[in-house]
Amino acid sequence: MTFFNKQRVFVLFTLTVVLALLLPALLQHGMFMDGMQYAIVAKNLALNKATFWMPYLSSSWSKMYSNYFLEHPPLVYYLQSKFFLVFGYGIFTEKIYCFFAFAICAFLISEIWCLIFKDNQQIKNYWWLAVLLWFITPSVFWSFANNMLENTLTIMVLAASYFALKAIYSNGFNLVYIFIAGCFVFLGSLSKGLPGLFPISIIVCGYFLLGKPILKKTIIYTFVLIIIPTIIYFLLFKFNAEAKESLTFYIKNRLLNRLSEAHTVENRFSILFWLFTDQLVNIALCVLLFLVFKAKLFINELTKSENKLILFFLLYGLSGVVPLCFTHVQRAVYFVPALPFFGIAVAIFLAKGLNVLITKINDNNFKVIRSSVLVLFCIALLYFVSLIGKTGRDEKVLGEINKIGSIIGKDKVIGTTNDIYEKWDYQFYLLRYYNITLEPLPNKLGSYKLIDKQTILDTIYYQKVNVDLEKYFLYEQRN
Repeated sequence: MTFFNKQRVFVLFTLTVVLALLLPALLQHGMFMDGMQYAIVAKNLALNKATFWMPYLSSSWSKMYSNYFLEHPPLVYYLQSKFFLVFGYGIFTEKIYCFFAFAICAFLISEIWCLIFKDNQQIKNYWWLAVLLWFITPSVFWSFANNMLENTLTIMVLAASYFALKAIYSNGFNLVYIFIAGCFVFLGSLSKGLPGLFPISIIVCGYFLLGKPILKKTIIYTFVLIIIPTIIYFLLFKFNAEAKESLTFYIKNRLLNRLSEAHTVENRFSILFWLFTDQLVNIALCVLLFLVFKAKLFINELTKSENKLILFFLLYGLSGVVPLCFTHVQRAVYFVPALPFFGIAVAIFLAKGLNVLITKINDNNFKVIRSSVLVLFCIALLYFVSLIGKTGRDEKVLGEINKIGSIIGKDKVIGTTNDIYEKWDYQFYLLRYYNITLEPLPNKLGSYKLIDKQTILDTIYYQKVNVDLEKYFLYEQRN
């Protein structure tokens, strides 16, 4: 089994851990309501029910007097819609997209790691450690399990960062790399708005903490990162009327309105506390290694340049988190695109010490470790297979959705009250699984009504459908 050398065994261990955190959610039914909502929009785009700039959720959706779904810029829906065209409109297509996004992110993290350690072959092999420390962060694997926009944004941020680092580490001026990085900054902003712009700070962080590029390059490169998305947006507003309408609505009615009025936290610094708690897994791992093997094993192995790299990635990661303190609209998932850089920083801190420990593993102990990892991987695969098609979350809701869908069929409209309409998980599961639209007009005549059990409905026009729902009655219009 010479193929499974020490590095490959730890790569397999990383793969096992990552899949154990991700696949149970992706192989089962159920998803957080936001991710389900985005999948519906992407599916509608694939079905030509909308255009790139004017996405569509359902006939009953209306925000700020618009029936289009303009909660966010549209790039993620467009990219995911292509997966619906390739993989079909089944319920697991968006989950395939989530796995694809994870794989691209893992690849880009490994490429960034190999770039910064291109002259240190020994440490270069520890790219798996950066991927592992990134993905075991709770907000990361939750986001990738639930089809959040931040998954795609992380791809764009990592790609922009990779090409910017290529420019930083290259000799002479290399505007090609920085131009590509600028394009990915634009694509990031078209995925989730302002958070996609934070890679603009990477050159400045490099100047202050890595000592490169020189000041002249720093100014020019940063200017390019700013001017490229600026020019693209200028051209869109100037020559594409639909893009102008879509983006103007998003900026005025969603972005600025949420920043000024929609508060989700009272303390602006809540996001920093969440960042700290999210990093507790990595902190606990460091503490455990220190207690078992002594801290000096890791600290003494670090060179001055590696200490600078650690500080660089920590500062760069913070540049993607701290701006969120300027608003009271905060959620932990918002800083997911910055988390790869915290993982890379911790991996740099641990890599050389772990290399010493792994190198010292004798053949007998390594055989035990290798066998254990292989057995663990095989058990995990069998476990994953056993989960396929089961329900992982919202089991009661999905059970009721399937009862309704199996009786009335697909592509129907159900009148209901505002209270039921705003049960977002109920509404989005109906849309995603059966294309059944809830319409918040209970007094309007229609084929079906979904009413709270405590509400009395005039049975002159409707008769009760024989379906057992926990809180609601389903009625059908009499012939």
